[in-house]
Amino acid sequence: MTYGPFPVHAELNAGTEFYKIRAAGFDAIRLFQLPEQSLLDSADEHGLLVFAGLDWDQFGDFISRPSALSAARVKLSQWLTRNATHPALAGVYVGNEIPADIVRWMGPLAVGILHELPLAPCCRSRHIVVLGGYRAAVGGEQG
Repeated sequence: MTYGPFPVHAELNAGTEFYKIRAAGFDAIRLFQLPEQSLLDSADEHGLLVFAGLDWDQFGDFISRPSALSAARVKLSQWLTRNATHPALAGVYVGNEIPADIVRWMGPLAVGILHELPLAPCCRSRHIVVLGGYRAAVGGEQG
């Protein structure tokens, strides 16, 4: 189940929300950002797994702007240093839904540079890592 994103001033209680999510029969949530440890702790307390998302400029030409990719590397590395072994962490999306036109423009091999992001601490047997999924273009054409 997708959890968020929420408006900036939304006041949510993860414990209450997670109780409702579990009561509805779900056992995992997907986030579009890297969560704070308190959210991971609350998810773990409620028996939920978390698929985190690295929020970065994946929809632009990150090949010709190396600073965007570098900033993503640093952000992910710092977050994984703190959270890679958390029992609630099920996986990390680092290049999800890259538009097909971007993949065609930069080329699949260039987009494959996402494999160089610092995932080693997270890649345990129980983790799923999405490195470069991309969505269908208008008209159903797949990139």
